[in-house]
Amino acid sequence: MANEFVPNQAGTFAGTGTYTCTIEQAGPYTLEVKSTIPVGSGIQIVLKQNSTTLVTVGGSSQNPAQTQTSISAQAQFTGAVSDSIQVILSSSNAVDSVPNNVKTYVNCFLGPQ
Repeated sequence: MANEFVPNQAGTFAGTGTYTCTIEQAGPYTLEVKSTIPVGSGIQIVLKQNSTTLVTVGGSSQNPAQTQTSISAQAQFTGAVSDSIQVILSSSNAVDSVPNNVKTYVNCFLGPQ
């Protein structure tokens, strides 16, 4: 599936959407996300473990600055086998819906940073 990434292997995605992985080995994890964004972006990044929100950055209450070219988020958590990890990128700004305007690097790896 195009919107899946693999634990312990960095991945890149273009555009907004929900990107997921399934934890295969229990232990402490670090989830890192960095997006390059267009000027005027309204992108929001939400990191979730199962249905629990770990971190939220950007979005309506804390939009990126008009000249900001990147936004990032990080979370550390204890993962159990079969936990679902989600990286949700959303925006109501039209500039963020242009193909390839938002490019995101995701890395979910075993072990604290």
